Amino acid sequence: MRILALMSGGLDSSMAAVRLLDRGDDVVGVTYRLVGGRSHDDPVDLAAGVARHLGIEHHLVDLSATFEEEVLAPLAAAYAAGVTPNPCVLCNPAVKLAAAVELARRMECDRLATGHYARVDHSGPTPRLLRGLDRSKDQSYFLYRVPQSTLAQLELPLGESSKQEVRAEAQRRGLQVWNRPESQDVCFGEAREMVELVAARHPEAGEPGEIVDGSGRVLGVHPGIGGFTVGQRRGLGIGGGPALYVIRIDPEERRVVVGPRDSLATRTLHLRECIWRQEGPDRGLTVMPRYRSAPLPCMVQREGSQASVHLDETLYGGAPGQSAVVYEGDTVVGGGFIAAGEG
Repeated sequence: MRILALMSGGLDSSMAAVRLLDRGDDVVGVTYRLVGGRSHDDPVDLAAGVARHLGIEHHLVDLSATFEEEVLAPLAAAYAAGVTPNPCVLCNPAVKLAAAVELARRMECDRLATGHYARVDHSGPTPRLLRGLDRSKDQSYFLYRVPQSTLAQLELPLGESSKQEVRAEAQRRGLQVWNRPESQDVCFGEAREMVELVAARHPEAGEPGEIVDGSGRVLGVHPGIGGFTVGQRRGLGIGGGPALYVIRIDPEERRVVVGPRDSLATRTLHLRECIWRQEGPDRGLTVMPRYRSAPLPCMVQREGSQASVHLDETLYGGAPGQSAVVYEGDTVVGGGFIAAGEG
């Protein structure tokens, strides 16, 4: 089988390509350039080096314009409006995998592959997206919005392994990236903090404003709302006294409203722009209201593209813009973007 493997220059995508080769597949490596410029230890160079080491075909594809349009621009607009989406949730279906489907067609590949720690069950009439066996690394959350047609072509060679197993295997193979550290937000380029990304596109989100409590009493000054998210405790810069959390962001007044943890108490999450992979059931489910949060037992009430997720226990947080992903056991049922929480 001829498979297009997305290679970011990191450990996981490199080992995904290795495992496909071990299986006897004809592997074509593809690396995306998502932001302009180059940096030290450039991921593109690392991916090309791994491809040479493995003796596979490798291509570099510039997706920077698409990445700006589909991820950076809406991400910055959302932060400027006081909501905080997850960039990987936006990017995977709209940029990386959407481009991979077209590239696979042009390069006459039968399927495509990534290094995500998740699984796809191809045994039934329709594919099922499943959690990775390594719960500490499971990345099914980031893939919940991937279309079923794309899922049908997707291979995830690392889904049944732990990160430790993958790293040890890469070391045994002499892979140059075996000891690469975990990377976060690597797609945004070197030293590109979120607040800078937002302020560059929406200067008003980088303007100072007041930090106030629920009664409007001024507690301090912040450097811009683009650096805050609901539920945040650290980095508020107001010090002393009892612990305070961001409970609301008011973009029109450039205010960050803080309060005690109890102010975040939520028993119902209201979702927008939902996608569902299967009809029902609506009970016996769990939900992850953010990546790496503990799955919470819930009941889901679906209303077209909207839904209400009723939690069996209190959640402290639930940031608007984040994704709430719903599971039945290990199977991803669907989910949507958090519009609001209700106590």
